[in-house]
Amino acid sequence: MRQDLHRATGGMDTFVESVVVNSKPPKKEILQPAIDYYKAFSEAHAADKKMLPEVASARFHLAALQAKLGSKDAAKTIRRCNR
Repeated sequence: MRQDLHRATGGMDTFVESVVVNSKPPKKEILQPAIDYYKAFSEAHAADKKMLPEVASARFHLAALQAKLGSKDAAKTIRRCNR
């Protein structure tokens, strides 16, 4: 199951990175589903020590998307990554 999860999150990461790089200026309506996904994923698995790398990756991608859109929430997300 963890391998399936890793493959799914890797696919999402690749998709988001492609959209962010190729979308100039970035469009919130395109990126919002990814923001929602990363936020929900990191909240759902935050307490699971085995999921720490995946949660850190989700928070990193969430902060990057928020920063790309100029959101002030990016700084809060980055601070949560450092806990």
